[in-house]
Amino acid sequence: MILFTGDWHGLYDNAYRKIKALDIRDCTIIQVGDFGIGFERRKKDMRKLDVLNEQLKGRNIFLYAIRGNHDNPIYFDGSVSLSNIKLLPDYTVIEVDDIKILCTGGAISIDRKPNPDVSDYSGRRYKGRNVGVNYWEDEAFVLQDVDLSGIDIVVTHSAPDFCPPFTKYGMAKWIKHDPSLVEECDKERSEHTQLYEQLKIKNNISHWFYGHFHNSTTEYLDDTKFILLNELEFYELKK
Repeated sequence: MILFTGDWHGLYDNAYRKIKALDIRDCTIIQVGDFGIGFERRKKDMRKLDVLNEQLKGRNIFLYAIRGNHDNPIYFDGSVSLSNIKLLPDYTVIEVDDIKILCTGGAISIDRKPNPDVSDYSGRRYKGRNVGVNYWEDEAFVLQDVDLSGIDIVVTHSAPDFCPPFTKYGMAKWIKHDPSLVEECDKERSEHTQLYEQLKIKNNISHWFYGHFHNSTTEYLDDTKFILLNELEFYELKK
């Protein structure tokens, strides 16, 4: 069994509680980015992963995760590979139950800059994210020329521009204080579209999973089902 899951944002306890509640076991789970790692010292992050790894091992669950904009990219260089958790470098292809899955992450944080029109959790003016602490300048999706065949499923954090969301409503309060945000986000979506155009030449992609936008929708283009997963949502791939 293969399941796909939306953004976790470091809420590993909540994710595991949902796994228990749904009685998920004996499967592979692929997480679509914003796994939520890198906000603590590495030793503390790895301790949390070790706990989650043991929990997943007890249910015979193997978890693969890609990077989102709320992840420190350094954790996704291939070095984090536990018995039941793998953090995947961009453009990794994994094969599960004879299904080939292309996994590549990255996206732009719309809340990266200070914003006097927004309050933080304490009620103060939002001061923005701090480089190297909770924001990483190499967070963006990186388009590469790909010459792959046999890919069945694609997993990204953001999505092509023909997929929901189609408006910038959620960005409105950030655009005023981050002048390049619209251009960068448009580029991000356009480059995901370019990736799709490259891949469809030699591949029959059945599903494309993504997260990032904190919603749940399904769209179709040609023979591909594009699925946006909400936070902590689980989707079982039906054979």
